[in-house]
Formats: sequence, C-alpha cells, structure tokens
Amino acid sequence: MTLSEKISGQAPHFGLRHRIFNLSIFFAAFICLLNLLSRLVYSQHHFQIVLIIVMFVVLSTTYYFSRIKRWHTEVVSLISAICIVSILGVSFFYNSGTDGKIIALLLLSTMVYFMTTKGALTYIVSTLHLGCIITVLTIQYYHPEWVVNYPNAKERLIDNFFSVLFIIIIMYFVLEVVRKEFERERENIRTQNRFLQEKNQLIQDLLKELNHRVKNNLQVISSLLSLQAYRSQAPEAISALQEGKNRLVSMSLLHKKLYQDNFFNQISISEYIQDLVDHSLAHPNVKFDIHSQIEDIMLNADQAVPLGLMLHEIFSGLIKPLYNTTDTDRRIEIQSEVNFKKLSLNITFYKLRLSSQQPDGSIKKTLSSELIDILIKQLDGNLHIIESEEPKTEINIQFKINY
Repeated sequence: MTLSEKISGQAPHFGLRHRIFNLSIFFAAFICLLNLLSRLVYSQHHFQIVLIIVMFVVLSTTYYFSRIKRWHTEVVSLISAICIVSILGVSFFYNSGTDGKIIALLLLSTMVYFMTTKGALTYIVSTLHLGCIITVLTIQYYHPEWVVNYPNAKERLIDNFFSVLFIIIIMYFVLEVVRKEFERERENIRTQNRFLQEKNQLIQDLLKELNHRVKNNLQVISSLLSLQAYRSQAPEAISALQEGKNRLVSMSLLHKKLYQDNFFNQISISEYIQDLVDHSLAHPNVKFDIHSQIEDIMLNADQAVPLGLMLHEIFSGLIKPLYNTTDTDRRIEIQSEVNFKKLSLNITFYKLRLSSQQPDGSIKKTLSSELIDILIKQLDGNLHIIESEEPKTEINIQFKINY
C-alpha cells in the first residue's frame, strides 16, 4: 500500500471523491501544523495563532470522521466547508488581505469541494466559497484599515512558502490518485473488452456452425426428396417432391450466405435475390434476360426467409410455367427502393400477362399463390399485381424493414 493509499484509503473501499477529499483534508491539516510552528517561532499576532489552531482542529476532526469512521456524507462535507470558509474569511484580514494567500486558498478549497461533492451540494458549497470571496473583498474595499499586514518581508515569504507547498502537495497527490484510478478503470475496461471479444467470438462461431448445420440438414432433406422423386412413378408426386426440394434449396441459399458472409443474422438482399433468381429460373433449354437494380441493403434472417420463399414461388411457381420454350423475349426487370425504412421491390415480366392464361381472365389460384399470400402476411406487407396491354405484368412487394 502506497503513502497516498494509507492517507486517503484504498479502492474499492473508498471511492474516488472520498479519497481526494481525505488527501486534501490531511495535507491541509499537515501544512496548517507546520504553519502554526512557524508562527510560534516568529511570535506573530496571537489571534492568527488562534485561527490556525482552530483550523487544525476542524481539519483533524473532519479527517477523523471521513477517513477513520468513513463518514464521507453530505453533512460532514457541508459542516466542514462552512467551518473552513468561515475561518479563512476571518483569516483574510490577518494575512494582508488581497496581498496574502487567503484568496488562493479559498479558490483551492472551492476546487477540492467541487471535485469531492455531487448534486445540489456542489452548488451550495461553491456558492458558499464564492460568497465568502466577494464578501471579504467588499469589506476590504470599504474598510481597508481592518487588514493586518505582514510586519516584514521575511514573514510574508515564509507564509507564502507554506501556501505554495500546500498547493504543490495537494496537486501532486490528487493527480496521483486520479491517475491510478484512471489506470485501474482502463485495465478493467481492457479486461472486459477481452472477455466480450472472446464471448463474441464464441457466439459467432456457434452461429456460424448453426447456420452451416442448418444448410447441411436442408441439403440432406433435399437429397431425400430427390431420391423419393426418383423412385416414384406418379407424375404428380414427382412434381410435388421437386417443388418441395426447390423450396428447401431457396432456404439453403439463405443459411449458406449467413455463415459465409459472417453476418450471422443479416444478409445482403442484392446478392441473395440474384442467387435466388438464378436458381428459381434455371432451365436447360430456356434462358431469361434479367436486369437487376437492387440496393445493397441488409435484411435480417426473420424477414429474408419468407421473402426468399415468396420470390421463389413467384418465379418458379407462377411465372416460369407460363413461358413457352418458343418465346424469344424473356426479359425480366427487378428494382428495389427504400423509403423511410420501407422496402419496395418491383418485378416486371415482359410479354406476359397472368390473367390471359385463364379463360375468364382471372389469375389461377395455385399452391404457389396461396403460399405467397401466407408469406406476405408474415412480412406484414402488401403485394400488388399490375397488368398492362403490352403485355406486361408488374408485381410490387412492399414491407417495413426490421433492423
């Protein structure tokens, strides 16, 4: 334990304010005792000696309650401040007034109490000190004869020497306590940062492994569906199994990107939609002319999953079957826009009208369309289908992004 810790108390049993207060009071009493001895040697004014003795008693008592009894309360701080300010105010007239040291000591006392108190008490004590300074200066201005000057330059020098010594000691030890407290807090922060980094790395590894295993499981299920479709003889069963496999692949793409991009819970919507479109419109004999202008924004997994499934159903379930292998114009445009945290995704299919495929001009209700209705409700969004005479079909998807 260092000297400053013996005097002020050791953390964490004593707070920073408490330790600074203890240091200031202790060294103020110590310098006060030295000043008392010097005044006794030079036989100065008896009332000056009485004031120093009273100040020493006040400081010693305050240190006893604050350090020994650990009673660093608002009451102790306020009573000690009132006593110190009162004694310094009277001492002002016995120490050459403005030519002496009292104004500097009052300012130093203000600084100490400002650092060691909090809340309304800080303003009360600061006002008390400033009020004392203004009062003694005003009295000296109207009654300069009340001021007792130093009898000679030697006593002035000795008195000022002790004042400067007190200020230097206070500054040194207070700054030492503050520096050690800063280093201790910095070391605590470093320790916490190391712990958080290790914990964060562990969480990232777990999430990465989780997404990787989900992707692998989806691929296993997809392989099982492919095997079942291969062994099945019914065309409708084969088609249903193939559709289920494609839906699993669209989810597998999401989890693959989640662990590859190291975002774990967010995914780049531009890359994801591009990969999803390539997978959904894959055909050995048919090629599509796709133009994409999608903003590179991040979407969390809770919204990316229903969005990916919905886009897969739109492309592979609704649109892809309507194109003939003889069609030469298969242009598709995909655009996105974000306004006030709301994502608007526009998909335009040229040379295609959904309602024209039905005799009554309506859009056929299929499993894909029913799934799209369910998925858009999960996103708490809206889906609109707009057709024109070109022919052209535009599908607009809107939902609020959850960050």
